Amino acid sequence: MAGAVISIDAAPGEVHDIAMVADDWGEVVISAPVAGDYRFLVSHTGKTFHATAHIAEGQDQLTVTAS
Repeated sequence: MAGAVISIDAAPGEVHDIAMVADDWGEVVISAPVAGDYRFLVSHTGKTFHATAHIAEGQDQLTVTAS
């Protein structure tokens, strides 16, 4: 989903980039300073989807792919 808007709906800590536009491969890379569960909203062509991811302790970024 190139061009999808991926936004952070919930996070265990403060995140500076709360929304980004996916690249040509439908991906964004998000800095995740705090371990825990992150919830995302993916908006594309008038539809919105929910996604979740778990960041493990010591992991500092996450690649989100909208497909």
